[in-house]
Amino acid sequence: MSTIRLVTLAAFAALAALLGGASPSPARAAVGVTADLGQGGFVKGDVSTSGLETDTITVDLAQGSAIILKWTAAFDAAWTFLGPDDQPIAIGIEAASSGKLKAWTVPATGTYRFTVASKDTSQGAYTLSVLAFWPRVVVVTGTGETTADVPMPAFSVIKGKVDSQPGASHPAILSFTSPLGDELLVKPVAGNPATVKSPAIKCRDAGTYRLTCSAQQGTEEFRAVFIRTTRKLPRRKLNVANGVDPLSYANDGIDSYFSRRCEDCHSWARDYEGVRFKARSALSLMRSGSMPRGGPRATPQEIALVAKWIATGFGK
Repeated sequence: MSTIRLVTLAAFAALAALLGGASPSPARAAVGVTADLGQGGFVKGDVSTSGLETDTITVDLAQGSAIILKWTAAFDAAWTFLGPDDQPIAIGIEAASSGKLKAWTVPATGTYRFTVASKDTSQGAYTLSVLAFWPRVVVVTGTGETTADVPMPAFSVIKGKVDSQPGASHPAILSFTSPLGDELLVKPVAGNPATVKSPAIKCRDAGTYRLTCSAQQGTEEFRAVFIRTTRKLPRRKLNVANGVDPLSYANDGIDSYFSRRCEDCHSWARDYEGVRFKARSALSLMRSGSMPRGGPRATPQEIALVAKWIATGFGK
């Protein structure tokens, strides 16, 4: 099960009100959420402006694996990505509210952290997708006897071949050792002047294995291609949304917008109840450019304002 910790101003206010015998005040959005995504998966959440909310999502990643990363935000979001040493990692997430990274190789095993907050006073929902996987193909090139590190997950299998490059001959697979230094290759594989193939090698423990190959004649250049077979990594789905601050009809510009742009033609635009009843259809017409008539179209900022007012519950 995932671990989610919510620290809310509302919780303290409600507790104080109950202890004092008074009715609790309306709930406010949380200061922040910390959630554990395990080895990867999907997160839905939101960020409010109460308490300068910052959400933190942790994920455990293994060296040599890779992630497909996608992040979206319906507000001007400030994202950061921190490594196990708590140092920022520049992968592009810090530069845009929304984006996608096709594949990023994990440099070290440990717990990584994603944080999301608002850059300004905007607020809204966000999503984060961290899909971890092990690249299937492992390629090693070298000249003469060469040893390469090959990260492997637990209970995986690897097998492949070594080809001598033009001008070289007699490739060989000399050794494949576990993270504990145990030799897993029964005997060196050699003898063919052009290509040698390895048997399937079972890797019981997670960690860095060491592969030693060579080409023994001519230019001594070789190319090894191994196929890594792994178990599918588990994926979690978390919903950590804890509410955003409701926009106010009277104080955040909703009242003035509808009275200025709509009231001349529509009587419903004169008061809160009328605007609330018509808001969704009005927003659709604003987005299509059909409304308002007889004047400039609604700006993206005006459309976003009405959409956020609706999304936060038609605050009065």
